[in-house]
Amino acid sequence: ITPQDTVYISAPFAATPTATPSSIPSNGTSTSTIQALVTDEVENPIAGRTVNFTATNGTLSAASAVTNGSGIATVSLTSTNNAATSTVRSSVAGGAFGETVVTFANIPPVIT
Repeated sequence: ITPQDTVYISAPFAATPTATPSSIPSNGTSTSTIQALVTDEVENPIAGRTVNFTATNGTLSAASAVTNGSGIATVSLTSTNNAATSTVRSSVAGGAFGETVVTFANIPPVIT
């Protein structure tokens, strides 16, 4: 390497999760899509990184997913049968992590 060379290393800086929707019925079958955006220190997306997911309630479709070309890894979260909240954490090697919360809400039956 000469003084004119510039070396760029894309290390994960952030693993920011979002939940869509952030509130779902507590019926044991409803799902929320969890997407984690992995970026470097200047907010460029990083493709090909494994993101690990954990949830305090509900069931994740997978414990990990690999980021696509836009730096996004996607899993789904299925609700429980009881009203609750679930904190979903996304993390990547190197220590970057983030959290989002999904609410499992009791939805009253519709009387017709």
